[in-house]
Amino acid sequence: PLVKSFRKSFPEGTLGVVEALSASVVEWLLEGRVDIGLVYSPAPRPSLEIRPLHEQEMFLISSRTAAKHRQRKPVPLRELPRYPLIIPSRSNANRMLVDSQLAHLGLKPQIECEIDGIASVLDLVHEGYGHAVLPLSSLRGHTFGRSFTVRSIVRPKLSIQLSLITSAQRPITPLAKESLLLIQKTVSRVLFPETPPAPQKH
Repeated sequence: PLVKSFRKSFPEGTLGVVEALSASVVEWLLEGRVDIGLVYSPAPRPSLEIRPLHEQEMFLISSRTAAKHRQRKPVPLRELPRYPLIIPSRSNANRMLVDSQLAHLGLKPQIECEIDGIASVLDLVHEGYGHAVLPLSSLRGHTFGRSFTVRSIVRPKLSIQLSLITSAQRPITPLAKESLLLIQKTVSRVLFPETPPAPQKH
């Protein structure tokens, strides 16, 4: 949807898309390799302009085969260490969220594998090697007809902030400025059709 909207709005413009974990996208943006990033929970720093978009709830994702004999009720956060997790390394926003929220309860996650790539995480979950903690949007484009069991994490719920980032040290081009608005509208329409975007700071 973004490529379609971009080509319609800016027929003379060129769009390049790279996909990676949020920490890598932040570094690429600071190095000038990308103009705009769509990332989870970026750490505030003077060199970044952060535009919050939406809070996304996190879920426990399991293979349907591994979970077929278990109840599919919500999972209390306190019980999360019972599940071996396939999860990114410590620099990742999702991992830091899980670690910090369990630490408040005096607990640690049970780490089966550290994998820095959503597609590979879901491959291993599908094969039954463990479970993942991800927002539902992470399943878009990665399921390829596979089915997963999705359970809410409760008491408390886990949520992560999706944000747009740009450099605070480089001037933004007119095309990038217009693209920011286009990306925001596309993300809201595709991922959150019933949720209004967060207010923008001016």
